[in-house]
Amino acid sequence: IRSRVSESLGCRLERRIELSPDRPCLTVTNRIVQIEPTPFPLQLWPITQIQPADCYFFAIAPGEQPYRISSDEAGEITLQPGRLIYLAPRDTTTKLTGNGEWLAARFGELLFVQASHHTPGACYPEGGSQMLFTGPRYAELEFSGGLRHLKPGEIFENSVQWELVRLPRNTGNGDAARTAQDTATKLLQGNRDHE
Repeated sequence: IRSRVSESLGCRLERRIELSPDRPCLTVTNRIVQIEPTPFPLQLWPITQIQPADCYFFAIAPGEQPYRISSDEAGEITLQPGRLIYLAPRDTTTKLTGNGEWLAARFGELLFVQASHHTPGACYPEGGSQMLFTGPRYAELEFSGGLRHLKPGEIFENSVQWELVRLPRNTGNGDAARTAQDTATKLLQGNRDHE
């Protein structure tokens, strides 16, 4: 999918969507192609909108503040090594921000895992490379690319991968979080093998 050149930013957006032939996995590659000079920094910020989930899982980057939450009501947060488990309040909105490379949502026995690489130390306008927005009617799993100044001919690209995982019956949230992290690690490693 290719956009027209933006009159204000002088760039074109491109998106490639690839469905795995052998497992429930989808890769979306987003790309900015700078055509003309612009004084403005650019960023890729893919957002996946989903129905509210039973529970959310959120990567925690080593050596960084684990997360920041913006809400009147925090919900229930359980920290584990490398991840957190989040039971969001149902009647208000919340937003968690951090610097990890994966997010996941649980719908009963189905786990939706989303993964994308981030650049440590990059300028992220929201203060982190990953965000989870929850609300009464929908939720968003977001990856914010760092701001970049591109010159004509330069390209900035990122890939977001999604995978659905069927959990065994009666799987607790701690085990589901571990499965989400393991799935995301495999997705990210596979992405590195193809870059």
